[in-house]
Amino acid sequence: MPEKPSTPHPDRELLRRYREAGAAVQADAGNPLGHAMGLTVEYVDFTSGDVRLAFEPPAWLTQGSGVLQGGAVTAMLDFAMAYASLAVVPAPAGVATTNLSVAFQRAAMPVRLVAIGQIERAGRSMVFTRAELRQAADEKLVATATSTLVIV
Repeated sequence: MPEKPSTPHPDRELLRRYREAGAAVQADAGNPLGHAMGLTVEYVDFTSGDVRLAFEPPAWLTQGSGVLQGGAVTAMLDFAMAYASLAVVPAPAGVATTNLSVAFQRAAMPVRLVAIGQIERAGRSMVFTRAELRQAADEKLVATATSTLVIV
C-alpha cells in the first residue's frame, strides 16, 4: 500500500513562516478557520510559548445583536493556547485540546481583537495554558480561558 504524502501541519507551517519572516504573518487558505477569522501571528517566543495573535473578525461571525458569537470568541482563545503549545512542543508533534474553560467578560464586537496565549506548564504528554482576548484599540478585556492540550 503506498504511503500518503505528508502535508505540513497548517498551524506549524504558520509558525515556521513567522520564524523565517521575523515579523507578523497572516493565516492563509491552508488554515481555513484562521484565514476566515483574519488571524495574524504577531509575536511568538519559541522558548516560553508566549504568543500574540490578532483577529479581524468578519461580520458573518456576529449574532443578530451585532456582537460576535461566543463560539468565535472561544475559537480565538483556543487558537492562542494551541499556538502557545506548538511553540514549545518539538516538531512534528501536534496538540489537541482536551479541556477548555472560557469566562466572558463583555460582549465582543466585530473589531480588531488580540489574543495573548501563555504556557502555565508543559509536560511530556500534556500542556496547560491560559489566554486572554482584548479589544485592540482600548485593550478592554473581552474573555479569558484556560485549557489542557494533549501532545499527539
